[in-house]
Amino acid sequence: MPLTSWSFDELTSVPRCSSFQINAAGSYHFFTESDDGSNLYIDGIHLINNDGLHGPEMKGAHMTLSKGFHFLKVTFFEAQGGATLKVSYKGADTGMEDIPIYAWLPPSAPDQVNICT
Repeated sequence: MPLTSWSFDELTSVPRCSSFQINAAGSYHFFTESDDGSNLYIDGIHLINNDGLHGPEMKGAHMTLSKGFHFLKVTFFEAQGGATLKVSYKGADTGMEDIPIYAWLPPSAPDQVNICT
């Protein structure tokens, strides 16, 4: 089973980016579960605001996506206490799926330098 959530040190703030393929156009539901805050952007649109100081909390939103590749960016910060981040989605071509850690690129990845900031 792929690793799907991160652990972070105290006082951390990180962006992570990914591209993913949609095989069937339609409505897709995205979720972030984070402790503390997170935000999710799809194709540059701010879709989920799960910001603030809080324990593990899941928030979700949906949008219609066309078939093909789409760009995701998640921002996350950890202030104190527990820390977790998980991003998942479901839609026309999938049941509930976690987006695995290996799919997310750090902002310093060579092909992501200008788009994950």
